[in-house]
Amino acid sequence: MGDSDTAKAVTMDESHNLKWKSSWRDEYLKWICGFANAQGGLLVIGKNDRGEAVGVKDPLRLLEEIPNKTQSLLGIVVNVDLQSEERGEYLEIRTWKSGSSLIPIQSATRASTTTAAAVPSRS
Repeated sequence: MGDSDTAKAVTMDESHNLKWKSSWRDEYLKWICGFANAQGGLLVIGKNDRGEAVGVKDPLRLLEEIPNKTQSLLGIVVNVDLQSEERGEYLEIRTWKSGSSLIPIQSATRASTTTAAAVPSRS
């Protein structure tokens, strides 16, 4: 998704590659893994189910935490951008299609933490 795709995406309804969430939860790492396994996608944190900005709590912490978690737990790089509207700030988490299939693995130590293992592509 390029910058022009982002502008279009935030005015569209939710779909298989666009999800809006009002707040961040570690369980959303599963969505990011799913986007990487499919065609990529955009997860927007700080918007309600109608796509309206509601603000995101502690965006600066999340700007650092989310990319670190996706890299260390999923082994993928995402782009996290802070956006702002009159009603509040929100985060756009852009995930690209992975070259390998990722399999989510539930952590035995913490139910809300998801990790992933890459499965080599068969060419």
